[in-house]
Amino acid sequence: MAKKTEAKESGIEAGAVSRSRSSLFLRSHRLQAGLVSFAAFCVYIPALYVEWYFDDFKAILDNANIQSFRGLQYVLRNFIHRGVIQSTYAYDWFVSLWLGLSASGGDSDVAFQPLPVCFHLTSILIHVLVVFFYYWLLRKLILLICRPSSDGLHSSPYGYVPFVAALWFGFQPINTEAVTYLSGRASALAALEYIWGLLLIVSAAERFGLFDTAGESQKKRDYFIGSVYSALAVVCFIFGIGTKEIIVTLPVVAGLVLAVCMAAQTSWKATFRRLLIPCGVLVALLGVFFGYRVFILGGLGIPEGDVRPWDVNLYSQISIIATYYLPRQFGIGALVFDPNVPLIENIGESRLLLSFVIIVGLIVLAVFFIRREPLVFLGILWYFIALAPTSSFVPLSDLVAERRVYLPNLGFVMAITALCAYAFRIVISKQVKTKFLVPGLVFVGFIFVGVQAYKTISRNLLYADKGAFWQQTIPHVRDKARAYYNLGLYSRDTGKLEEAMEAFRSAAAYPGHFAIASANALSIIYMRDRRDYGQAEVWLSRCVELQPENERYWTNLGSCLLLAKDFQKAEQFYARWHQVFPNSFYSLRFWAQVLHSQQRLDEAEEVYKRTIKKYGDDPTVLKNLANIAEAKGDAASAEKYRKRLENLQKRKSGSERKLPGIRESFRLE
Repeated sequence: MAKKTEAKESGIEAGAVSRSRSSLFLRSHRLQAGLVSFAAFCVYIPALYVEWYFDDFKAILDNANIQSFRGLQYVLRNFIHRGVIQSTYAYDWFVSLWLGLSASGGDSDVAFQPLPVCFHLTSILIHVLVVFFYYWLLRKLILLICRPSSDGLHSSPYGYVPFVAALWFGFQPINTEAVTYLSGRASALAALEYIWGLLLIVSAAERFGLFDTAGESQKKRDYFIGSVYSALAVVCFIFGIGTKEIIVTLPVVAGLVLAVCMAAQTSWKATFRRLLIPCGVLVALLGVFFGYRVFILGGLGIPEGDVRPWDVNLYSQISIIATYYLPRQFGIGALVFDPNVPLIENIGESRLLLSFVIIVGLIVLAVFFIRREPLVFLGILWYFIALAPTSSFVPLSDLVAERRVYLPNLGFVMAITALCAYAFRIVISKQVKTKFLVPGLVFVGFIFVGVQAYKTISRNLLYADKGAFWQQTIPHVRDKARAYYNLGLYSRDTGKLEEAMEAFRSAAAYPGHFAIASANALSIIYMRDRRDYGQAEVWLSRCVELQPENERYWTNLGSCLLLAKDFQKAEQFYARWHQVFPNSFYSLRFWAQVLHSQQRLDEAEEVYKRTIKKYGDDPTVLKNLANIAEAKGDAASAEKYRKRLENLQKRKSGSERKLPGIRESFRLE
């Protein structure tokens, strides 16, 4: 009997020690915030080895505005056109060059271009900061809404909510597109400014005494600090406007947060009465934004062109939210860049009805928990409000983009985690035996989070292997021409010319811009590597026929005819070119090269001089003028042209005049 008593007492002591350790962990809020931030950083370490993708070339490598201080001034003057996100790219650009993290510019518009590692490090740090401040926002909301006992959060199931929610959000695979894909950085940075704004607004409301039901008078110092917090929240909103337009939902979500926090202390009727002035200020912020867009900029920034009808877009987005985004927020289903999701054009389609039932069910769930568990109500409404600008009536060019869910995901994760805490609290209140329940739930939670982390790491590793990425993407992607084109570029850059040519041929079989670009890239391989000018001419003629307004293709076809030494066809081609682009720089230079190749030196020299007189010095023109002067025995003129060429190269740091979209141009001297 004594042994049983001792064993029981030792068991009680062990349980007390276990509970005390758990309580110590829950009390260590800085430790929790640090752990989730460090974990979020670790799963994205493979992203440091990822190369440039998709719009990274246009937004970064070919963006002259971020590559000089003069261009940066232009970015800041046009702040509202995503000036903040471009400023972060400029910062990464200069830091990379300063640290020596650069390589030869290759086909880009600069002599040297930075490696992407510094850009990825900035994106990862933004994600880590989002996770860090998300933890503190959740902790503040729980203290205001859930009203834990006097012992604090550590004695309540809600004590685990900030840690679990922040950890889950940091590990979610669907967030990789906003973090690893550099052109998706705007979503993560906007989310950071969003969380800062909410933290500042809630802190200001505390200082102003909005949550004080006792009616105690506030000190002047509190009003001053509250005013500072409010001003900083407005600054966050302004910076968010220069990052991504989705920030317009911040005042709406902020008003909802204030209402839920106050309703937890008093009635909804009293809440609405006390929130009239704060909500009026938030509405005024929205009014200033929309007024500036409409009356100063001349529009709301909605993409022009007939992308798809608004009703078809709405039906399709409802289906995408329910059947694509929601499962992948739990880690279910493959992640695909620009997935092939069919449009829904009929309101009676079964996929739309099922999706509508799921979304209405979530809204009913939110209303059901409006009093029982306000965090669930707040999180679900936050999710749909933040999704509304990109996934409702307004048709955007990309039907599906996983990075759009990054900001709404903050509300979704909060709702699901709070729902689990509510269920756990009910189990405890019913005095259910929890001897195996608690360890079982902890084990399931660890497995779930571990699977999420594994999928995120795997996704980042897949990004780091471009060949495998495109091979896996092609079967599921909507725009197959774009996927094949990028696979062809990767294969060409790694020396796999046969695979590159096969990919370009596959892309050229589809309609659209990337099919034409693939035909152009294929022709360059035929010219530069295969010396098959006949095949190159066939593909380039197709490019000129399909997109005659793009002078790049005319230039490449002219180079092909010169290399093939088909001067008769070259003269006929120049006549056509001159009709489309009269006396353009490239057409004049081409005609001079045709004359030069036929040893008609006087005529060629005259056209070359006319070209530089009209358009200024050009390295190719000066070099050819020097060669003509030397061939005619005019050493002084040859030396003069070479001197001008040397000065021009020093002035432009070896860069050469290039066409727009020069990445796929073929240059002939």
